Amino acid sequence: MSINRYNPQTDKAQKDIVLALRKLGYSVEIIKLPLDLLIGKNGINVLIEIKNPKAKGQTAGKLSEKQEKFFQTWQGQCAMASSLDEVLINLKALGV
Repeated sequence: MSINRYNPQTDKAQKDIVLALRKLGYSVEIIKLPLDLLIGKNGINVLIEIKNPKAKGQTAGKLSEKQEKFFQTWQGQCAMASSLDEVLINLKALGV
């Protein structure tokens, strides 16, 4: 058994979001830590955490304690999203 207890799981929507963003001309790197994606366009970079959307009768994906701390202390641009539409809304709001 590994002493590394962090087990990153790729959220279901991530692959489709990455492919769509690349088709739209964004640079996208899957970095997993501290957040899932590094997205860049027009000289601006944004970190995005992808979480599974809330399903009927279930709660949406939650941030880990480390991710919550990262969001609170990071002085750059970052956001959380659960769909391509949410990613695009966040990117637009951040000027990307």
